[in-house]
Amino acid sequence: MGTSYTAVLDRIVEAESGGERASESEAGGGDETESSSEDQTDHEADADREPQRDRVELAVLLLEADGEVVDERTVPVDRLPEDGAHEGAVLEVVIADDEDETDSGTGTETEVETGTLLEITYEPEQERDRRDRAQDRFDRLSERLSDE
Repeated sequence: MGTSYTAVLDRIVEAESGGERASESEAGGGDETESSSEDQTDHEADADREPQRDRVELAVLLLEADGEVVDERTVPVDRLPEDGAHEGAVLEVVIADDEDETDSGTGTETEVETGTLLEITYEPEQERDRRDRAQDRFDRLSERLSDE
């Protein structure tokens, strides 16, 4: 099985991923004689490599147990349910207790810092309830301030 948590999508951040990408000639797409020339220095070889920078959106999830935040995880946004990929979304997540519980055939798991995220489910009703409670608290505080 796994451990189930309520998670709140705290924020979405952009991160760079990638490494170095070989130039066209180094990847085999260019003239063989040009890339194997003895005149080419190490500096020129380095110049043929260009950094590959891909922008990846990551969701920062705050995991809760018994109403308290117990962990923070980052997950690629494309792994979230489409309707739950916004700030403030409430999600139910299941994290494997050990490595033996992952099922690589499902395509729904995501490697995270510790444990494997097995399942993510959007919980719109819980999200509405949280927003309503927060709005009620705000309204009560506003009333108190206006009375003073």
